[in-house]
Amino acid sequence: MTNYKLKTISTTEKNLLNKKSSWYAYEKSISEEYKEFFYDELLFDLAKPWPLGIKDCKFFTGTGDAREGEKDDDRWAFRGHGGTLSVENYPASLLNIKNWEYIFNKYKPKSILETGTNSAIFGFLCYKFLGNDFELTTIDCEPNSKICVDEVNKYFDNDLIEFHELDTFYGIKDFKTEKELDFAFLDSGHDTGILTAEIEFVLRKNIPVIAFDDHSLPEVDEMIKKFLTDNTNYQPVDVFNGISGSGMGDIKIAMKRG
Repeated sequence: MTNYKLKTISTTEKNLLNKKSSWYAYEKSISEEYKEFFYDELLFDLAKPWPLGIKDCKFFTGTGDAREGEKDDDRWAFRGHGGTLSVENYPASLLNIKNWEYIFNKYKPKSILETGTNSAIFGFLCYKFLGNDFELTTIDCEPNSKICVDEVNKYFDNDLIEFHELDTFYGIKDFKTEKELDFAFLDSGHDTGILTAEIEFVLRKNIPVIAFDDHSLPEVDEMIKKFLTDNTNYQPVDVFNGISGSGMGDIKIAMKRG
């Protein structure tokens, strides 16, 4: 449901937001062309500090964090700092919506892999920009991501997003799918081990287009360079730079030659 007024959130949540860059700070000047996104009540709920009000999240198994497995009230325990969009940052969110609009229009993916479901905002954007002409296989180790995926499917009255609760580092090598994937969005963990496991899966499935998120992180950028050096049948085709420090919109795309 679209309401041309931003939803009200709790004072606690609002206090977590950057008062200068949040969606609320720009409420009177939200882009006319994209206001249906920012005023959409479900998208807002997915992008706010506690998506869908979910606070019962767990730290990532295997991180070595002393709090591993404990519950945490902070949004950051929900697998990522803000995800694809964040109510914390309107300019960065707007830029990333435009990025994905361009990417979807250019590459027109039909069968998509996403690693790092988070709060299912990427799936929401798939529906908005691709209509019903896609299927998304999305993977995350956070069980609450399934709640978000189910809400997005329900909202669009379809079941085009298929969620798998899986740790990409330990489990993606054994992940099986009969789908002929034509696009991969890699956005789970950003260390060498996880990226290596994801890339090996992508190569096994012969996925022709790969979108690497967070290339501004040195470890990610080094892995992309290594991937392109080791796999000369792929070439870099697009680079998107998000707003510095936002954690959103830094995307590099590689595509198979020919």
